Amino acid sequence: MKARVQTGTVLICCFEKEAADRLTEFFSAHRVSVRYAGPEDLGRQLSRLLGLPGDISPAEQTADAVITQALIFSAFSDHALDRILDELNRDGLARGALRAILTPHNRSWTLGKLLGELETERKAMQAGRQPVKEDSADD
Repeated sequence: MKARVQTGTVLICCFEKEAADRLTEFFSAHRVSVRYAGPEDLGRQLSRLLGLPGDISPAEQTADAVITQALIFSAFSDHALDRILDELNRDGLARGALRAILTPHNRSWTLGKLLGELETERKAMQAGRQPVKEDSADD
């Protein structure tokens, strides 16, 4: 009998209960550990929210934290993450939610700082996709 191995952990941030329940069901079926965060957790470090051990240096606090839906992935292989993301997209789950991977660089950040950075990146990408208006002046 082949044993199924735990894939990783996902932090489900700021989703309404019904959507969080659907995501929990999806991730549980894929052997992914699930943790939750809400607006009350914006000042908490990502490593703590994901239940990771070890002392982490104090995180930079952000006064202008953004409250938005996000999925933060930790301890996934590239292959497993690709598969999970493909299936999330195929199933239409968490559309519009920000997505991030926990890294050595961001693990000491607060949830609010990460969400703020992700929202800034999203806005920059959307601004880059805006159609360029051509000058329609007649010569």
